[in-house]
Amino acid sequence: MSEELEEIGIIEKLYQTIKKVGRNKVITTLSELYENKTTNYDDSVISFIRKKVCESYQVEPSDLNKSYLVDNCFICRNMIIVLIKKHLNLNHVQVSRIFGKKGHTLVSNALNDFKNKNERIKEHKVYLETYNSINEELIEFKKTIE
Repeated sequence: MSEELEEIGIIEKLYQTIKKVGRNKVITTLSELYENKTTNYDDSVISFIRKKVCESYQVEPSDLNKSYLVDNCFICRNMIIVLIKKHLNLNHVQVSRIFGKKGHTLVSNALNDFKNKNERIKEHKVYLETYNSINEELIEFKKTIE
């Protein structure tokens, strides 16, 4: 019986919190608590991807979290996002948080941009060649840490 009273007390506090700060804020906070955290494996793969892509585009990794990105940083970040989504089981929000963002739009836009690449367009061809090269290296790297 005391356990039931304790649960009722928790529910009452949750209701009061919802009234005070709003339903959306409570839902967002609860979602963050329940989201999967990245594993050491995920962190190793993410580090490898960031390093290789940043080297390819001569971009400082710290520049990727800025709100305003110049061309190479933008292209670099999008490629990192696409590779992370391809190789790791992370949702859009988790990937966005890697870059200091909260929503899923950043990831959706990067994936759509990648999907629209065309090898017949010179700049797209260079991008896709770089992507394929890093992807192959990543596949080999993953074999060493599995």
